[in-house]
Amino acid sequence: MPFNLAGIYAVTPDEMVTFAILTKKATPLFAKIHNKKERRPVILKDDDIDVWLDNDLGESDVLNLIENDLPDAAINAYPISTDLYKRNGGGDRPDIVEKVAYADIEIDY
Repeated sequence: MPFNLAGIYAVTPDEMVTFAILTKKATPLFAKIHNKKERRPVILKDDDIDVWLDNDLGESDVLNLIENDLPDAAINAYPISTDLYKRNGGGDRPDIVEKVAYADIEIDY
């Protein structure tokens, strides 16, 4: 299932487009899967996408969306092949998203 991440962008005077994905302190799930920096992307609930994209979004609305984004319980996470990170295209295959068991990783989510 795809996620909708909260992001911001800007266009520089020379028309270069830059962007950033908003993050917040890692939740317990993300602390397990990601995280020397202990961060987690802000994952929008489907019902909040139009709210996030509203041009009249205020600071309190942004803070509310960040605080009340998609909960860990709504996320099905599991390890996949490390081939995903190969630069030679080794991760460009249909089964790359299949669950993989690693002897040195204890998974309980």
